[in-house]
Amino acid sequence: MRLTARLPRLDGPARPLFVGTFVYALGRGIYSTGSIVFFTLSFGLSAQQIAWALSAAGVAAFCAAMPAGYLADRWGARPMTIAVTVVQALSLAPMLFSGSSLVVVPLTIVLGAADRVNSIARRTLVSHVIGEAARVRTQAYLRSVANTGMSIGALAVTPLLAFGGRGAFLVLIALTMGAYVLVVLTTLRLPTDSKLPPTAAGRALRAPQPSAVTPGPARRRLVAFTALGLLNGLFALHISILEVGLPLWITRHTDAPAWTVATLVFVNTVLAVLLQVPASRGSASVRGAARALAFSALFTALACVLFATTAKGTGTFVIVTLSLATVVLTVGELLQSAGEWGLSFGLAPTHAQGRYIGAFTVGTTVQDIVGPAVVGGVALAYVPGGWVVLAAVFLGGAVLIVPMTRLVARLHRDGDGPQPGREQTAPPASATNARS
Repeated sequence: MRLTARLPRLDGPARPLFVGTFVYALGRGIYSTGSIVFFTLSFGLSAQQIAWALSAAGVAAFCAAMPAGYLADRWGARPMTIAVTVVQALSLAPMLFSGSSLVVVPLTIVLGAADRVNSIARRTLVSHVIGEAARVRTQAYLRSVANTGMSIGALAVTPLLAFGGRGAFLVLIALTMGAYVLVVLTTLRLPTDSKLPPTAAGRALRAPQPSAVTPGPARRRLVAFTALGLLNGLFALHISILEVGLPLWITRHTDAPAWTVATLVFVNTVLAVLLQVPASRGSASVRGAARALAFSALFTALACVLFATTAKGTGTFVIVTLSLATVVLTVGELLQSAGEWGLSFGLAPTHAQGRYIGAFTVGTTVQDIVGPAVVGGVALAYVPGGWVVLAAVFLGGAVLIVPMTRLVARLHRDGDGPQPGREQTAPPASATNARS
């Protein structure tokens, strides 16, 4: 009974929100797991072509982040989510007819930008549909649901990879398109009204004109908020450590067997599904979110040190230490996600949630672009001292995050003043009581 009492109620708008998140992640899991394999083995695209396309997709996602947030405020997060999901489904259609690089490369770039836009629109949608009180906790549940969907999608594509050939690829594309169509249908069931405070929500839904924005204070506030997002992007480097650093470190710099990579990634996924909600407790307030990011940096720094110790180890010691490092890294990942949600929701003006969330995600987009090169060029190039350098960088970020959050919160408070119903939880130098 106590366990079920802690689960979210899947009634009202929560049900289509959770179903849509699961189906979207399922489609992404199917496509991202199988598409690159088919592009290389069945259609003959070179590794360089695919790498270039993925890098260009990352740059396109970076360029799309802030305009996407602005459009989510101007048009509404719900229609924006529907529109971009339709674009994603239609962008896959040409692949049903051709696997040429002239088709695949441009569409990969479009899909990369669209996926970022979808992420921003859906997070803004959570804020409007769920409201301030429960949006961080709901986002934590949604992330667990998304991780589950991605994992199931990755497993579901296994038979298609085993079968191979163009027919299997067509099934993969059809399944992904079908998933996106279902996402559109579930999003249409979400309410059009907002649970944000009435006056601010009204401004958001009516889309404020550019003339209504004061250029000076508003611009300074947005620039500071974006800088905070860039610092959060540093903490998000755990993504590249797990996806790039861990496999290459294990296979090139330790004597651990190759199957250790799959096992540790599986452990990370299971822990992320089970522990994301508990890890998000306390992050609904701005102060709690900043503290979560600081602790995230500390845990990630510790994981880097643990990875460094495996360079000269052998046998059981290496496997045990790698396992411990992965668990510690996962804790850092969960706290970073919770802190990111708390700050991006709590410090964004309610009439410009999309614009500010889009600005905040610039940091994680930069991580997606340069993170693999940073991990490869530091941790994997200078063994084992590179890991120690990364740990020191994370520790520096941990020192900066709280005072930087105070600065952004002060700019927000001075520019807008208290808003009814908002979380007045900014952590100024004189401790302010926070409502979670």
